[in-house]
Amino acid sequence: WSDAGRVLVEGLARAGDAGTRSQLVQGLLDGGRQALSRREYRGASGLLREYVRQDPTNVSAYLDLGKAYWGSGDRTEALGAFRRVLELAPQNEEARRFLFGQ
Repeated sequence: WSDAGRVLVEGLARAGDAGTRSQLVQGLLDGGRQALSRREYRGASGLLREYVRQDPTNVSAYLDLGKAYWGSGDRTEALGAFRRVLELAPQNEEARRFLFGQ
């Protein structure tokens, strides 16, 4: 997963047109979600972290990033991602459950 992330990020740095950039950014999200579904949490967190740098308002991506961090045992980063979810969507129940155990 780290190789895929590196290739996508390098592609973003070189991409000249919006269409190519959009496809590469979508690749980060898709790859992150695929890794998360396979419980490959470190790979997922790397890809999703890069994705939210490109799209910092995507609530579901931050939620997935939080789950990836949580699964890898990185609770501090996970809680930060869940807090960001609540900044963007204060009523998000899933993030609330992770943060407050409700």
